[in-house]
Amino acid sequence: MYVPQTVKSMLYYRNRMIIGLETWELAPVLRDRMGRMIAAVDEAVMSMGDTLSAFDYEAVRKTYAELKSEVCCSVVGTAGMQWLFLLCVGFTLLAASGFLFAIIFLMDRLEVH
Repeated sequence: MYVPQTVKSMLYYRNRMIIGLETWELAPVLRDRMGRMIAAVDEAVMSMGDTLSAFDYEAVRKTYAELKSEVCCSVVGTAGMQWLFLLCVGFTLLAASGFLFAIIFLMDRLEVH
């Protein structure tokens, strides 16, 4: 919203400077400085255009889709597989400890000779 207004304002004053250069009789030093100011405004407008094109809907949507698919498919998939692995390890340890308690219980019932 503010960027197009700013660009429009910059171009308006740039055009006024050009008209002033054509109509006023300025010293060569001032004409040179005005020319550099006009070039700086042109460069700023081009830079703003390049920046705005980098934030274009299509460019942002493409980057968003890539990041979303990375998080959705890779990170969540990896975290899910790690969770499943830890769950399997936990159940295996639970079963092994139950088996060991049963063996120790049976060993306690043996008679010592």
